[in-house]
Amino acid sequence: MLNALMMVSNAFISLSYFIIASLLLLPFLKGKQKTSLVLVTILVFFSCALGHGGHVLLMLEQGHQTRTSLLLPLQVGIDLSTAMLAGIYIALRHSYAFLIDGPLLLTQTQDQLTETLDVLAHMNDNLESMVQTRTTALSKANEQLEYEIAKRKQAETASQQLLEQSEQQAQLLRTVIDSTPDWIFAKDHNFRYIFVNQGYASALNQTPEMMLGKDDLELGFPEELVLGNLEQGREGFRADDQRVLAGQIIHNPHDPATDANGFLHIFDTQKFPLFDAKGQIFAVLGFARDITRHKQAEKALQESEGRLQAILDNSPAVIYLKDTEGRFLSANRQFQTIFRLSQTEIVGKSNYDIFPPALAAAFHANDQSVLQAGAAIQWEEEALQEDGLHTYLSLKFPLFDADGNAYAVCGMSTDITERKQTEVALQQSEAQLREKARQLEQTLLELRRTQTQLVQTEKMSSLGQLVAGVAHEINNPVNFIYGNLIPAGDYIQDLLQLLALYQQHYPKPLPMIEAEIAAIDLNFIVADLPKLLSSMKIGAERIRQIVLTLRNFSRLDEAERKTVNLHEGIDSTLLLLQHRFKAKPDQIKITVLKDYADLPLVECYAGQLNQVLMNLLTNAIDALEEKYAEEPTQIALPTIHIQTELLNSEWVRIQIADNGAGIPEAIQPRLFDPFFTTKAIGQGTGLGLSISYQIVTETHGGKLQYQSTPQQGTTFMIDLPLRHLHKSHEK
Repeated sequence: MLNALMMVSNAFISLSYFIIASLLLLPFLKGKQKTSLVLVTILVFFSCALGHGGHVLLMLEQGHQTRTSLLLPLQVGIDLSTAMLAGIYIALRHSYAFLIDGPLLLTQTQDQLTETLDVLAHMNDNLESMVQTRTTALSKANEQLEYEIAKRKQAETASQQLLEQSEQQAQLLRTVIDSTPDWIFAKDHNFRYIFVNQGYASALNQTPEMMLGKDDLELGFPEELVLGNLEQGREGFRADDQRVLAGQIIHNPHDPATDANGFLHIFDTQKFPLFDAKGQIFAVLGFARDITRHKQAEKALQESEGRLQAILDNSPAVIYLKDTEGRFLSANRQFQTIFRLSQTEIVGKSNYDIFPPALAAAFHANDQSVLQAGAAIQWEEEALQEDGLHTYLSLKFPLFDADGNAYAVCGMSTDITERKQTEVALQQSEAQLREKARQLEQTLLELRRTQTQLVQTEKMSSLGQLVAGVAHEINNPVNFIYGNLIPAGDYIQDLLQLLALYQQHYPKPLPMIEAEIAAIDLNFIVADLPKLLSSMKIGAERIRQIVLTLRNFSRLDEAERKTVNLHEGIDSTLLLLQHRFKAKPDQIKITVLKDYADLPLVECYAGQLNQVLMNLLTNAIDALEEKYAEEPTQIALPTIHIQTELLNSEWVRIQIADNGAGIPEAIQPRLFDPFFTTKAIGQGTGLGLSISYQIVTETHGGKLQYQSTPQQGTTFMIDLPLRHLHKSHEK
């Protein structure tokens, strides 16, 4: 039991020595406490650990073996070595204290010294940084101080310069004020002058110093100008000054005042209140400009304009002035009289405000042409008046300002309506003569051709020729009457106006004249004469309408190709044949159905085309009457259906259909042959369809076709080009 306890104790001691030696060895190996004393201590602890470990092994071996082991000598050697090392350590402890603790203490001292030096270096760096910061701050403060000193010097220099400039400007302002011819002055609350410029003083033959401290009465101004005249309702200088001192601003564009020579001048005066630093009014500041010459010039200009306006107003021509935008600036009395407008109703208005749009556009275009050309241009212009359209010969020219820029258009227009009417009448007469000459020449040429003679015979046998002759013979006297009604009305109106002027200026005529006025009932004549002319005009208009219908059919006055309305020609032809559509004891009633499309105007020979329509419609009526005569109970409703349509953008069609007996197939190939007819002798020449075919195909370049079904009816189709084609079609 004792041996076991000793074995455990030695094992624990050995283990403890090993742990202590290992703990000392680790710092030694890392360079910490690396001294000879520490090394010897580590060796002693390892030796003790080996010694006690050897005792444990030896005890274990003795318990299993009876004979002596080799471990015993080894153990004894280890113990002796350990004891020797321990003795040496103890014996030399004091000798080695200096060698062992000195270096250790030196090392610790060096470490502390290093730490101290580091702290001192850090403190030195902080100190240098603080010194540098302080030095920088002092440098900036010094620079700021130097800048402020320089700025103060600059400010002093600028103040000195401003003071000098202010003095110069004050001197300049005084020079300007004294140099101006206007009167500039200031008055205090007592209406005494506290400032006067040289121009004001010179006008009164005084100096500014002589005028200071005096009022207007002391300076010699008339009392009426200063204090006013209550009886005449005039206020003086003093009233205006009082209003200004009360805070008002006065502007008097017509302020009379006398100079030192006693001459009366007209001033444009303005007065303002002057305020002190506290906002209190302490004086009146006045500016007076002499506008006497300006007023005299205005008066002279008004007189000149009055003379010019009198000339313009008494001119028989229409004279007007427009700006570059076409707005009226002025117009003379003749313009106002003709168009029944006052000057205020004209000024500022444009052509479009006074005239119809088409006329206004023409006037505006002419005005712009004058402005673009920069020179005078003459035109014939038309203007709508109460009695109709008048023609004027207008001379228009631009007006230029001082810089050479056009700023207005002046126009002078003379009424040449009567002259134009005479020219038109002459032209119409010449045209008729030329037309007759052409017809005679054409007749002579056509006489050389037998077919042409037959065509003329057929035309003369048709109702169209008769209608054309009647219309022509009626038209000449009607035109003569209608053409003279307008100037007759003008003459009568002029005479009535003249009579009114006589009655206005000579209200009490001679007894003989009064007796004649009563005898002829002058008032009734004045009232009834315009009505009489109006009735004559209405009658002439009605006759002209009748003639126009006849001429629309004959078209004898249209020898050349013209663009016409085909529907008008159809309606005119139907009107002439109206008597054949009505029911009579020996004649059936024929119904005409019209189905017109919206056709454009067609270029054609209208008179010849009407001849074609007359022939086709006459044939249709004959066919219906023939069928009714043969079978009066079989035809329910005799009808002619006329239809127009636009085939395409270049062709139109007129279609005439009837529900008569139709055309027998045997005669259809010869339908357009000359002299071919199925009518009885004396009822037709056989040239109607032949001439119609020639007019449509050769003259107009169109097509004449038909479709016919026996006992159902016939349809003729006339295809015409919208524009004339120089081309003829074969039969």
